[in-house]
Amino acid sequence: MRTSTRLAAALAAVAIATTAGAVTPSTAQAATCTPPAATIRWVDANDFVEDLSVTGTPAAGSWVFSPFHEPPTVRTITAYATFGPDGLTTLTGSLFALTHTLEHPVSGAGLRTAVRDASFDVTNLDSITLATSEGGFTTIPRTGTSPTWTDSASATYTSAQLTTLLRRQHATITGWSTVPGDQRFSGRNSTLSRITLGNETDLFTPEPTATASAATTTQSAATPRGVVVRGSGYAPCERVLVTVNGRSTGSTLTASTDGSVSGNVRLSSSLVPRPGTYRLDLVGQSSGQTASAELVVRGNRHHGR
Repeated sequence: MRTSTRLAAALAAVAIATTAGAVTPSTAQAATCTPPAATIRWVDANDFVEDLSVTGTPAAGSWVFSPFHEPPTVRTITAYATFGPDGLTTLTGSLFALTHTLEHPVSGAGLRTAVRDASFDVTNLDSITLATSEGGFTTIPRTGTSPTWTDSASATYTSAQLTTLLRRQHATITGWSTVPGDQRFSGRNSTLSRITLGNETDLFTPEPTATASAATTTQSAATPRGVVVRGSGYAPCERVLVTVNGRSTGSTLTASTDGSVSGNVRLSSSLVPRPGTYRLDLVGQSSGQTASAELVVRGNRHHGR
């Protein structure tokens, strides 16, 4: 199997180095809450372009795939992979390089978090290479362990050591690459569910529809006791801002691993100055997912004559 010249050019465009030798396949990472990246996005088939369609260096935020067996014409990613509840899964017999350039490259003080928080939810993916302005650093994605990185000269680094090196070199993280597919020597297909690398978390599962709901309350209860708010369709572990009629309540909720949120939110009298129906919004701070619901505030009940 040979790597095409256009594939090699695509990899070189984001300064990706590869390491030689056999690697151990990864297993799917357990669904644990990890700190969300600055940007969370859902990725689907429409985001990918084949490298034949790319002229020059891939644009920031782009997704480029490069088949190892060159087709005569440009094809879509769905000729090589499916997108379903588990994420991107390669079709039997498919093998391609996948290159992603970050929309916002990372440098300086941001390097520590970008490297430290790298984590993966993948199956049968042999390696992922972090692309930097100073070369590539490859890791084998493993469950529940901090990544160990290897450069093109086979030198290894912990995440802390790699951060120190990149900062000393004044390097910039520009993206990442991997080679998912049917590794014919072992008959395995790859699945990508989530990759957190650089300053992004990329989710390959279907993008959910965000929802929101709020319990009916009264003016006298809204401030001291608050109102029960629920939502779903957010990115795992992200912070969700609660607003009323576009104004912040000062409260944020944290999504669980399934993207749901719930909590009791206190509302100041300035937010709900009188009985009526208000608009409550739940806004994902990393994903941008937004949902609205009616918030009904009733007048206080008066007892006696």
